[in-house]
Amino acid sequence: MKKTFFNQLFIAALGTVVAFLILSSHCSALTVGSAIVESMNLELSDKGAAFRKKLMLDYWTSINTKNEISLQDFRGGEDAASRATGEGKAVLVLHLLRRVVGEDAFLRITRIVSEESWDAQRSWDEIRKLSGKETGRDLAWFFDQWAARKGLADLRMENAVAKRNGSKYEVSFDLSQNGDVYTLDIPVLVTFLRGDNETHLVKIDTDKKHVSLLVDDEPAAVVVDPDYDIPRKLTDAETPPLLAKLLSDEKPLLVLPVSNAVTYAGLIDQWKRRGAEVRNGQNIAENDIKLSSLLVLGRNNPLISRIYGKADEGDDEANLKAHKNPWNPKAIIVTAEAKSSRAADDLFHILTESGGCSSLSVDSSGHIEQSTERSERGIRGSLRREPFAVDMTSLQSLSQTIEKAGDKRIVYIGEYHDRFSHHGVELQIIKSLYRKNPKIAIGMEMFQRPFQGVLDDYIRGAIEERDFLKKSEYFSRWGFDYNLYKPILDYARAEKIPVVALNLRSEIVDKVGREGIDALTDDEKKDIPPQTDFSDIDYRDRLEKIFAEHEDNSDKNFDFFYQAQVLWDETMAMSIDEYLQKNMDRQMVVLAGQGHLVYRSGIPNRVARRNRYTYATIVNETDLNKEIADYVVLPQPLVGMTAPRLMVVLKEGDGKVVIADMPTDSVSRKAGLKVGDRFVSIDNAPISSVDDVRIALFYKKEGEFVAVKVLRTRFLFGQTETVFKIQLQ
Repeated sequence: MKKTFFNQLFIAALGTVVAFLILSSHCSALTVGSAIVESMNLELSDKGAAFRKKLMLDYWTSINTKNEISLQDFRGGEDAASRATGEGKAVLVLHLLRRVVGEDAFLRITRIVSEESWDAQRSWDEIRKLSGKETGRDLAWFFDQWAARKGLADLRMENAVAKRNGSKYEVSFDLSQNGDVYTLDIPVLVTFLRGDNETHLVKIDTDKKHVSLLVDDEPAAVVVDPDYDIPRKLTDAETPPLLAKLLSDEKPLLVLPVSNAVTYAGLIDQWKRRGAEVRNGQNIAENDIKLSSLLVLGRNNPLISRIYGKADEGDDEANLKAHKNPWNPKAIIVTAEAKSSRAADDLFHILTESGGCSSLSVDSSGHIEQSTERSERGIRGSLRREPFAVDMTSLQSLSQTIEKAGDKRIVYIGEYHDRFSHHGVELQIIKSLYRKNPKIAIGMEMFQRPFQGVLDDYIRGAIEERDFLKKSEYFSRWGFDYNLYKPILDYARAEKIPVVALNLRSEIVDKVGREGIDALTDDEKKDIPPQTDFSDIDYRDRLEKIFAEHEDNSDKNFDFFYQAQVLWDETMAMSIDEYLQKNMDRQMVVLAGQGHLVYRSGIPNRVARRNRYTYATIVNETDLNKEIADYVVLPQPLVGMTAPRLMVVLKEGDGKVVIADMPTDSVSRKAGLKVGDRFVSIDNAPISSVDDVRIALFYKKEGEFVAVKVLRTRFLFGQTETVFKIQLQ
């Protein structure tokens, strides 16, 4: 007799597993019954986990808010969305049903469903009744959440930590469910530093749950649902960029090529008919990238350089490559390149047929090569790592380190800005390299590009130090005590070593940090690099942790903070590259904060992307990690003389410097100064900016007296000038 629709649907779901078995085991034929048994064996293996993950990826790439339906409402179809629901989700739910009811009961249920004579008007509700009959349990909750609801569970794990608890370790983490709340028994794998692992079952039936597990050995990581037993949405780390995701976007953006537009005319027309919005790259704002998936035509499209720093290279007849969208992990960015109109026209068909990969290329004979980026297995939280040990017998001096690093074209040195010992290391390295090769230059984060001329004038002796500090706006743009950097600048001036201003104007960095790149004017955008790579996820994660630790960030936007940081890094990388390209005989020593150098993410990788020059990274006093730098220096603490203080908070505007606040123990308060007093002069030197105050104090010593003239407004008596003698602290 003819089977009902649901009977066919149920067997089709099992058939998906059967098909996978045939491909995996090269079996010529399998009965449904034996396939079920084989499928259960398969699902207990690594192949089963990979198969289920692929089904979840297919769901992610095929389903959107318009085509998502429940299993209960599914009525068939041959498109990708129908297969992702009717076969993919059904297989995932059947796998979970087997875990819930047990293998024996599941076998009995599937045998009844697969019998040729079974022709009743069945539904998921009937399967619920059949499951209840075979198990003696009420499974309405299971079918309500998996058959009647749309979508998949959305699980997240946060705050994974390990603590010592007596002779054991306590592994704790927070589980959350976004959207619909499911009742779930979730496998959780704990791996150990000394090898081996153990699995725990965690029940959750609320939107949030704090989980605590006791284990005997030191844990390395905790992994939630490592074998994809729960039908769920994959996390960003588990999801590789896949070409097919572009097909499910409800309104993708198509970015026109900068040249050879005729080549892509057919492809453009195909995507227009699908509802894509067509734009030029220069009209794409960062917020557009955040809201949509993009198809970018032409590998040399400047939009790619704006997002990923540099376009991919290749000489294929045609290719497609999916990239993670740095502003929206739920969207995708695909680049398309074709040498001919025919090859471009074929790309749409190739994408629809073979889009379950990260990239594909087509050679002149039509052969297709595919590859998929690696991704995490399960929702992973790192806990502990094997400690590093230093072989003291091979410990080397800084001089030996300089000898090893000194033959590189670029030597990066990381610092904490306020530590004299770090600047002492920098000067020692600069002097050693200069003695070996006088053709060096010093790149400094501390100076901004518009002031390169001032730096040049100072190094060649055209202006004196006071003018240099004033004209470079050092104190207002950098702010750290100049005594920290003075020995380096003095040496560079004495030996006529070029110093390169690396940094972006602080006005632009501050504006982007507050409002984002989209807020920049056209003139301001001329100052930012054309190449900007936002795709370094590890770097972004490290910055996000730093951002979260700052107490004053509650009203700030992390995306804007990240944009500002990347522009800062990319500008310094561009400045280094520009100088070295123009001065091919020069070696450069780069001085920058540790955060711009560790793991090579901030500056080094961005310079290497531009020129591939050899380099070494040297950082001071940081965590020991194999990837953090080439060399870690541990200098002895060093105390240095700093400029004295007036102990006032100053406010500047319209050429006026006014006292905004003073601590109760301020030497200025004790001498008679008040909040609201306006500075006129210090030792007869006119004051019109905070820089003027900082420069005046730089040439004084602690304990000295200075004459501070201020303008004070008195009730009934108007403004009067008064001079105060203040002993500096």
